[in-house]
Amino acid sequence: MRADLPPVAITGIGSVLPSGAGVAPHWQQWCEDTPALGAFGHALFRTQRITVYGGIAAGLRRDALESVPFKLRRYSTEPSQWAVHAAGQAIADAALDWDSVAEDRRGLFSGQGDYTQPDIGSVRAAVLAARQPGGNIDYNALGRLALSRRGADPFISIKGLANNALALVSLTFRCRGVGAAYVQNEAAGIAALRRAVFELSHGHCDIALVVACGSYAEPFTLAELWGRGLLGQDGAIPDRLAAFDQKASGTVLGEGAVALLLERPADARARGARTHALVHGAKSYAARINRLENHTDHGAELGYRSVARHLPTLEGPVAVMADGRGHPALDRFEAGQIQAAVPEAVPVSSARAITGVVPAAGALADLALATQVLANDQLPAIPGLDQPVLAGPDWVRATPRTGRFEHVLCLQQGFSGFFSAVTVSRAA
Repeated sequence: MRADLPPVAITGIGSVLPSGAGVAPHWQQWCEDTPALGAFGHALFRTQRITVYGGIAAGLRRDALESVPFKLRRYSTEPSQWAVHAAGQAIADAALDWDSVAEDRRGLFSGQGDYTQPDIGSVRAAVLAARQPGGNIDYNALGRLALSRRGADPFISIKGLANNALALVSLTFRCRGVGAAYVQNEAAGIAALRRAVFELSHGHCDIALVVACGSYAEPFTLAELWGRGLLGQDGAIPDRLAAFDQKASGTVLGEGAVALLLERPADARARGARTHALVHGAKSYAARINRLENHTDHGAELGYRSVARHLPTLEGPVAVMADGRGHPALDRFEAGQIQAAVPEAVPVSSARAITGVVPAAGALADLALATQVLANDQLPAIPGLDQPVLAGPDWVRATPRTGRFEHVLCLQQGFSGFFSAVTVSRAA
């Protein structure tokens, strides 16, 4: 069996989330139980089936766009712009002299939440351009626009790449070292983190920038998730994400980007850097099915236990940040696995209700919050939890749990059968 890699230091954190820019407002809203959710809105489509959404504020969208060099903006998607803004925050937070790190020693690892290009906007532009007087469509013109001109957007082939975020961040911050791009939705951020820890631990780079971004504001994806019953059950439309609560009727979605700057602990100490926390290599598992809302087990229980089996090796008090997506079947299953895998005395909370489920970046957002749990000796309560779906786990309800935690175990359960567990530990 391959030995676990040594932990690496988180020295910089940046984020663009519904809660705002940076981890501070995200942490504050979790502590105060004030979800950063609002009415769902989109310039090109409307829906009555999704009433709340974790959207990025207009001012923050403008700030993110301004963070991208002018000549690169035409090639960018909004999630990639958020990724660039988050990466800049992480570099600044690390107080790192960026120019002191050779460009070919800057590792960059990105995760994107599924494809958002070509999107409905490009389809709309092509249809409008091909419409003739009287409303008829010139299908030959539509074919030329959709294929030759790629949906009336000459840069759609670049925007639609799985490495669009990696390209934008790399060009903005001149990262020429090892890198990798992933576009596996929930798994993408975790895959990028695992690769970063591997490359950094083996000396293939001197710093590793991990960036994940994504948005669920895409009609075809929303239609699929709604059709699966994940966004509302038995006709009910949730007005909040009720994690692990018996009254939950469906999940709430969101969008955003998170960036973590990682260094080898010895390197961070040598330059006198503040270390937020140490992060261990991620444990992950993919179930044999991809529609967990209908599962009976199909190996998912084995997966959950496999990612949490290293818990007994941790010394000192442990806190758990669970997923808690607000879908009755998913939350009942996750609660049962937590009860089976986590000791009774370990407190369990979740912050998913603050921003909604954010593709790719959600898992990294939890790691950022875990550093705040360790720094503040406090595990905030699960927002709005009234009647837990299972009485067994030590749920943190109503008031925060205080104490000096040495580790935070961050769990994620995806819509597609993906499970992960990442341990964040207090730096010595």
